Amino acid sequence: MNVLIIGYFGSGNLGDEAILQGFVEWARGELPGAKLTVLSSAPVATARQYNVEAVGKTQWFKLLRALTRADDVVAPGGSILQDATSLRSLLYYAGIARLARLFARRVFFLNQGVGPLSSKTSRRIAAKAASSWASLFTLRDGESARLLVGLGAPWKKLTVRGDTSLLLSRYVPDRAPGAPRAAKKLRVGVSLRPHAGTDSFAKLLLAALAEEGADAVALRVLPFEKEDDEPSRSFTRQWEWTCPGVPLRMGWREPAAQEPTPLEALAVIQTLDLVIGMRLHSLIFAAMCGVPFVGVSYDPKVQAFCESAGQPCYVLAGEDRPDELRQKIRDGLAAAREPRGAASAASHMRTQTMIQTRAMLAGLAEFKRELRRYETEALEILGVPVSPRGFREAVEFIEGAISAGKTCHVVTLNPEMIMRARRDVEFARVLHGAELLTADGVGVRLAVRAKYRRKIESVSGIELVEYLLSISKRRGYRFYLLGGSKETVGGCAKALASWAEPPEIAGFHHGYLDPEEEKKAVEHIKRVKPHVLLVGMGSPKQENWIARFGTTLGVPALIGVGGTFDVLSGKTRRAPALMRRLGLEWLYRLVRQPGRMRRMAVLPAFALHALAEALAYRIKGAEPASHPSENTLKDLRTY
Repeated sequence: MNVLIIGYFGSGNLGDEAILQGFVEWARGELPGAKLTVLSSAPVATARQYNVEAVGKTQWFKLLRALTRADDVVAPGGSILQDATSLRSLLYYAGIARLARLFARRVFFLNQGVGPLSSKTSRRIAAKAASSWASLFTLRDGESARLLVGLGAPWKKLTVRGDTSLLLSRYVPDRAPGAPRAAKKLRVGVSLRPHAGTDSFAKLLLAALAEEGADAVALRVLPFEKEDDEPSRSFTRQWEWTCPGVPLRMGWREPAAQEPTPLEALAVIQTLDLVIGMRLHSLIFAAMCGVPFVGVSYDPKVQAFCESAGQPCYVLAGEDRPDELRQKIRDGLAAAREPRGAASAASHMRTQTMIQTRAMLAGLAEFKRELRRYETEALEILGVPVSPRGFREAVEFIEGAISAGKTCHVVTLNPEMIMRARRDVEFARVLHGAELLTADGVGVRLAVRAKYRRKIESVSGIELVEYLLSISKRRGYRFYLLGGSKETVGGCAKALASWAEPPEIAGFHHGYLDPEEEKKAVEHIKRVKPHVLLVGMGSPKQENWIARFGTTLGVPALIGVGGTFDVLSGKTRRAPALMRRLGLEWLYRLVRQPGRMRRMAVLPAFALHALAEALAYRIKGAEPASHPSENTLKDLRTY
C-alpha cells in the first residue's frame, strides 16, 4: 500500500507537524508495510525527521510520479479547505485531490477543519470535495460540519471526530497537582498569530498582565508557526517598554533559530501554569498537558474548543473590551494559583481530551476498515466478481480458512471462464458462490485496470499451489490430488515426494470418474481429511465438481488447478520467467500447443466486451449527492 500524505507540512507549523507525527506513527502501527510519502515544503527535513519519503510541493515531476504510484491520498488533518491563507493554497490542495480522483486513486480527508470560505469558488470546491471526491470525510469540529452541510454536502457522509494531533497525548505524563503558587511567579505562555485584531489584543493583554503585576508572572512567548514571529517580536518589544527590567523569554529552545519538534513543544507547555493562546493548537497542546488556558477566538472553532474544555475564551469581535479580557486573565491566573482549581481544570481537560481522542481513534479505525474493504471487495468484470487481493493476501485468506476449518472454494479466473459464465447460467452461479476468485491471466488484470483504473496482482493457480506446497511442511498441511490421468497424478505425487521438504500427500486419484469411482474418491477424501484439495480436471468441470461436493467433504481449501499436475509432474514445461513477467505465458502455451487456438478465439470477444463495459462505467461516473434537509443540522454531533 502506497500512501501520499498531503497538508501544510514542512512549513514550520507546530500544529500541522503534530498532526503529521501522530498520523505517521499510527500508520506504522496499524498499516504495517505501508509506504508513506509526505508532500512537504521542506522534503529533506521531513524525510529525516519522520523517516518517510518526501516530495517537495513544487517538485512537479516528483509530485506527479508520487501521485501515480500512490494507492491512497490522505489529508490527515489541519485546514486545507480554507481560503484565509489564500485561494491559491485551496486550489493547490483541491487540485491534487481532483487529480488523484482522475487517476482513480482513493482520497481521504481526515479530521479536517473547514473554513473560512469567503468566495463562491472556495465554497463550491469544499462542497465537491466532501460530496464526491472523498472516499471518507471526517471533521475536527462541529462548526466545520455545519458549514459543509450548509453548502450542500450530504450530512450522512460527515462525521465529527477530533484533531489528529491528539494522538500525541500518550507522550504526556499525568500532571500532578502542585503546591500553592501564591508566593511564586506563575509561568505563562502566550501564543499570537497574524490577524487584524492581534495588535489591539496584544496591547490589552499587556495592560492586563502589567496590572496583575509584572513581577507576579514569568512570560514566555511561543510562536507556533513562522508567520507568528513578527507579532511575537512586536509583543516582546512592547513588554520591554511597558515593564522594563522584567525578563520575557521568546521561543521554545536555545538557540531560538532551531525549530522545535511537537514533542519538545509539549514538554515546554507541560512546565507552564497558564496558556493564553490565539493558535488553536496552543490550546489543544495545553489541554493535552492539563494546563489551564485562556483562548483568544478569531474563528468560531476556537471558541467551540474552549467551551468543550471548560476554559474561558475572549472573542475578537472588532471592538476592544478591556474589562472582559482583564477579568478572563484574572480568572485564568487565579485558577492556576489555586491547586484545587488547577487540579479540577486539569481533570476536566484530561477527560475531554480522552473523549475526543477516542472519537478520533474511532475515525481512524473507520479509515482503516475502508482501506481493507477496498482491498478485498470484489470488482465485477462482465458480471463476474474478481478479488483485488494480491498473492500474499490470497495466501493469508486461504490459511485463515484452514485455521478456522471453514470451506473456501478458490477459483483462479481467466477470460475464458468469464466468457463462459456469460452464456452458462449454472457456471456463473458456481463462480458467484466461490469464496475467492483471483485474477489468473493478463486479460482479467487489464480488464480491471481499464474499468476501475486499478492495477491488481496476478495470482495464478500454479504459483499459488507451488507456494502452498512449499510451506506445507512447516504448517503441517496435508494435500489431496484429484484430476488428470493415472500416470499424470501419480507422477505428480512422486515428483513432490522428491522435494527437499516434501509436502504430505494424504492421497490422490485420477480425474476420469464414473459414478462408482467418484463415490469412492469422495469417501476416500472424507476419510483422510486433507487440509487442501487440488482439483485438476480443467474448467468448468473442476469448478462444477467442487461446487457439487465441496461442502460435504470437510476440506477447508478447495482449489481448481487446471493443468498444474502436468507441470508438477514434469509432463509440461512452464513459459520462461521473462515471458511470465511480461504476461505472455498464453502465447508460449499457444506455440507449444497449437490445438489451444480454438480456445484462444474467445480472447478478442472478451477484450471488446470488457472495453465496452469499462467505457460505460467511466461515462456513468459518480452519482450526485442529494441536498440535505433543514433538520439535518440538528443531527450533527459535536464535542
